[in-house]
Amino acid sequence: MKPVNTQCRLAARPTGLPKATDFTIVDEPVPAAADGEFVVEIDYLSIDPAMRTWMNAGRSYVPPGQIGAPHGPANYMQLLVARASMTGFAIIDYVNRYPEGIAQLGEWLTAGKMRSHEQIEHGDVGAFPAALLKRFSGENTGKLILALQG
Repeated sequence: MKPVNTQCRLAARPTGLPKATDFTIVDEPVPAAADGEFVVEIDYLSIDPAMRTWMNAGRSYVPPGQIGAPHGPANYMQLLVARASMTGFAIIDYVNRYPEGIAQLGEWLTAGKMRSHEQIEHGDVGAFPAALLKRFSGENTGKLILALQG
């Protein structure tokens, strides 16, 4: 069986809370890797609250997602076209301090100054729109994970 690239595409700009009809699920063949390239399979997908603003037509720190296009990292390239800028720091700049950060986070967790919570939903890619809506309706607390099955 040929690998499939399952995409969640923005079908309409949400009004209020996003709903399942604001998205479409599209299966496309995985493109073959060209010379010097490789194909990456993603097991997990993170839903970030900032994604809600990217669904709007208005300006943000990244240009809005396009109707009918996959919603995700490819949109960052539009920063160049829009002459937009992003400032701040890149976590990769602090790789040498990861052990220090992990130790500090562990201390905070142990001391109760910070807590971690993951809510894991199970389903196939078709469960993505319903899982996404939980991010905006208050149905979850902490990190929401859709564990793909099938």
